[in-house]
Amino acid sequence: MKKAVVRCAIDVPVFFELLENRLLLSGSPNSIDITTRVPVQIEYPDVSTWDEAATQEPAAAVDYSIGGFCDRIAAAKSVDPNSDVSVLGDFFHRITSDGKVHIYVYVDKITPEVQASMKAKGMSIELAVDMSDKIHIVQGWASYSIIDDIAAQPGVTGVGFPCYGMTNAGAVTTAGDSILNTDDLRSQLSVDGTGVKVGVISDGIVHWADVENYGDLPDTITNNGFGSGDEGTAMLEIIHDMAPGAVLYFASPSINGNFTQAGMVSAINWMRTQGVDVIVDDMTFYLSGDGMTPGESYFTDGAIATAASNAVADGITYITSAGNWQQALDGYAYAGLKSHWQGMYVNAGSYWADFDPTAGVNDLNGFVVLPGATVVADLQWSDPWPGSSNNYNFYLYGSSNNILTSSLGSQNGTQYPYERIQWTNTTGVNQTVFLRIKKASGSARELEVFMWSNGSTGLQFASGDTLASQQAVSEVITVGAISADDSG
Repeated sequence: MKKAVVRCAIDVPVFFELLENRLLLSGSPNSIDITTRVPVQIEYPDVSTWDEAATQEPAAAVDYSIGGFCDRIAAAKSVDPNSDVSVLGDFFHRITSDGKVHIYVYVDKITPEVQASMKAKGMSIELAVDMSDKIHIVQGWASYSIIDDIAAQPGVTGVGFPCYGMTNAGAVTTAGDSILNTDDLRSQLSVDGTGVKVGVISDGIVHWADVENYGDLPDTITNNGFGSGDEGTAMLEIIHDMAPGAVLYFASPSINGNFTQAGMVSAINWMRTQGVDVIVDDMTFYLSGDGMTPGESYFTDGAIATAASNAVADGITYITSAGNWQQALDGYAYAGLKSHWQGMYVNAGSYWADFDPTAGVNDLNGFVVLPGATVVADLQWSDPWPGSSNNYNFYLYGSSNNILTSSLGSQNGTQYPYERIQWTNTTGVNQTVFLRIKKASGSARELEVFMWSNGSTGLQFASGDTLASQQAVSEVITVGAISADDSG
């Protein structure tokens, strides 16, 4: 379905074609035929024949901790010092060709002395953010060979990967001004946004000056950096179309193309210092970093949600995009591909969680992964963030009682209610796989799973209620999109 919210200038140069492929208020591009991409029939094994005592963790399980990545980089460099180790990274783990790793450094307190000690060890610092009263982060890049040294510095409590986000953008062209009737509103009420400060948070405004030359943006946009990309440019065009008298501001959570949770908090806080009246963002932060960096809570306010709440408390109207993560993979909503499941823990037998919302019982949630594709899934449950004393374990099984990967973190009262699994299909053929959740100890809690993949079918059992982070804050206005064919 074609969505409508964004407008682009007519007769623009060729490099502005990218501005016509964007979406502000939803994650849905046009429907995509996936019948040639993946099979959709899931054959479930008979788990009653599985001998759980014989089930073993695979000997070659990949360690996705920051230490595991540093070990793999060191091994590659020992074979060839000039090897390009960026291939060892992925969306969730950013590594340069020469072995620099994108990291969060957790500190007791952000001080010039602490940052100076990191720089002295060779870390390149991008930003330092107080995420909350208890969480303080310095974000930057450091060679794999010095990360242990940074972790050992006074005042440092840990090192982990950042929590990355993405824009809710798709492939559409809009006629939003006329569909929303803001042209009539301006005419009838003689208002055009004069006196209102509107701030946009998105990926970037790299080509905003070129768009301004075509008359689609004002001469001045106050910003704290251009970011990367032009989704922000597109959003500013919409606002300028609808409220041409408004003063425009822009901030990005992106530094060199990396959208992080810390960058998002920093962008919101900067908007507050500028005294804006309205903030609009199109960012999503569902999938987390690593065990040290669990990101945003699905059940309580995390750092981004708290920053948005603080902005509203200042009198700012905050608007964000809902996206379509109930059926979205690889950041986009392909027809029929479900990426989210949520439900109260029910014992399906041997403490495995039941995924089936009907009267049936099924402790497997199946899908098919294409050759070479990666799948990442995050599990959270309804405990304090942090402060969980209920312990759940998360598994990805093959169809023959074989554990492909697992996340077995311990929750005994102080940890985050969070587990993550990641697996890449290196077999060369389609693989039918199954999520499983087991209650290791504690009480029943509401469970929630978000999955990301760059090549798979969706979850067999899926559910709605996919708003999280700033999208779930009650004072924030969370919006979707309408079809361009809908006259309003």
